[in-house]
Amino acid sequence: MKNLLSILVAAFLLTACEKGKTTAANSTDKADSAAAKSEWKPVDSATAMKAWMEYSTPGEMHKMLAKSDGIWTGETPCGWKTEESL
Repeated sequence: MKNLLSILVAAFLLTACEKGKTTAANSTDKADSAAAKSEWKPVDSATAMKAWMEYSTPGEMHKMLAKSDGIWTGETPCGWKTEESL
């Protein structure tokens, strides 16, 4: 009985491993074809600098965060300890 169970487990594992190989092979082919389509194109330094300046300019999120600018004070409780337990 133990031998039969061992054979069935081995057959199941081999079948499962084979199914994984076919899906992995198909997904790498798709990734390779997508990488081949998007080729790197050289950009002159002035265009690159302009793009970085636009990217680094503060936007709407920075305006929202600026509303909360200032000095904040508060108390942070530390775990389960309270004044009564001290």
